[in-house]
Amino acid sequence: MLTARTVRRVLSIAALCALGGCGMLSPAPEKLFPATTDFVGPPAPSPMKAAGAAPHAPSVVERQNAYARYIRRRFKVDSETASQIVKASSSAGARFRIEPALLLAIMAVESSYDPHAFNGTDVGLMQVNPHLHADKVAQVGGGDALYEIDKNIYVGAWVLREIRNRSPSMREALLHYSGSRRLGRKYPDRVEEQRLALERQAGVS
Repeated sequence: MLTARTVRRVLSIAALCALGGCGMLSPAPEKLFPATTDFVGPPAPSPMKAAGAAPHAPSVVERQNAYARYIRRRFKVDSETASQIVKASSSAGARFRIEPALLLAIMAVESSYDPHAFNGTDVGLMQVNPHLHADKVAQVGGGDALYEIDKNIYVGAWVLREIRNRSPSMREALLHYSGSRRLGRKYPDRVEEQRLALERQAGVS
């Protein structure tokens, strides 16, 4: 005769099988795709925040405009190109759950926001290697498409997201993205410096 305890145990097992196919339950999405607030380091403290004031939180459009102004002034990029770069970064950032300012910071270090940058191997704004990432490049139209702003940023963000998913931190992911032997272990610090400059321009750090 089954005891009440045995019945409860059988019912619990049946419930787990219904949820997970009698195997391991699927991991939560957050574990597969880490949160977008995954920066290389903490933002610099704002004087207003230190004083206890409540600064105005810029809207998405205000941030985008501020980023574009920074790119125009600091890197001498024309207005239309700067605007395209910022909008493409926002779109790719949303798609792959990466902070747009981080993508922009990578471009600052990799190509100084030059869509036509080519170092003999890597192409475009995020210096994507079309041979290493042939499967992704094929999906956006081939190697020549990497000179297009939106497609280059899309593929670069896709590559970074996959690296981040298997890395213990964004810092390690950036080292892998850059190839630390080529640019040195200070690469993440250079990216973070640019990210903070963009955020200061937008008034959010």
